[in-house]
Amino acid sequence: MRASFVSSSLAIAFASVAACGKAGPVPTGDCTAAQTPAVLAIVTDSVTGLAPAGSASGLAQTGSIVDTLRPWGAQKDTLAGGAIAGNYSVRVTLAGYADWTRDNIVVSPSGFCSELNTVTLPARLVPLP
Repeated sequence: MRASFVSSSLAIAFASVAACGKAGPVPTGDCTAAQTPAVLAIVTDSVTGLAPAGSASGLAQTGSIVDTLRPWGAQKDTLAGGAIAGNYSVRVTLAGYADWTRDNIVVSPSGFCSELNTVTLPARLVPLP
């Protein structure tokens, strides 16, 4: 009887680790919240410090996984991308500005349900002459 209890407890523990990335109780709906992005890029004009006119776009890449940056929240100057922990390269583009790129952006897992420690990057775009 004891061996059965131990193996059942281990099975529950392993299921919880697989489901959420850490030991603990089996999730009961907490893992359904919207996932945090790996990176946020706050896009500004390097001269004015303001959000540039137009809509910036870009990519966040870790390994062979490439994600399109998308608007995040109510601010048009904030772009979000990436869905897993990893070492990212982030590129932001906007007509009239030099491309902005940052490499070796390390995003780590945060805790319950494989949430991420989102890295916020100031993407200061330099106007082209």
